[in-house]
Amino acid sequence: MQKSYMEVRKDLAQWLRQNEKFKIDMNAAELSEFQEDSSTCWSNFCDEVEDTAKSDRPRWGCHITLCAAAQCYKKTIRIWSSHPGLDWWLEVTPTNIQHNGLKIIKSANIEIAHQFEFHFFSVVSKARQDGK
Repeated sequence: MQKSYMEVRKDLAQWLRQNEKFKIDMNAAELSEFQEDSSTCWSNFCDEVEDTAKSDRPRWGCHITLCAAAQCYKKTIRIWSSHPGLDWWLEVTPTNIQHNGLKIIKSANIEIAHQFEFHFFSVVSKARQDGK
């Protein structure tokens, strides 16, 4: 299933609004604690994720939005980056979530390329694209 970037932004903003206190790690750190701009309230941050017109620098591609995407879509997100040094690879994995008492089974990964300090690109294997 493919979604437009605006549908994805809306899904993630909605998930973020409902999960401000989501525990991001075993140390009980909450997702909202990783917000880089402490002068922006959580609600405004979520608005800026959802609507690119609400900010001259819309929120996107930070660890918070990647975590939200993994959780929202129940998929591991794998990112290859042109970042110099050791940070060329990142994987964000959703937690084991139960929905209405049913265990959610993770499906195929989301693959993303990142041109450092510039842009994200969706990556689709040639085999998947050709349907083989």
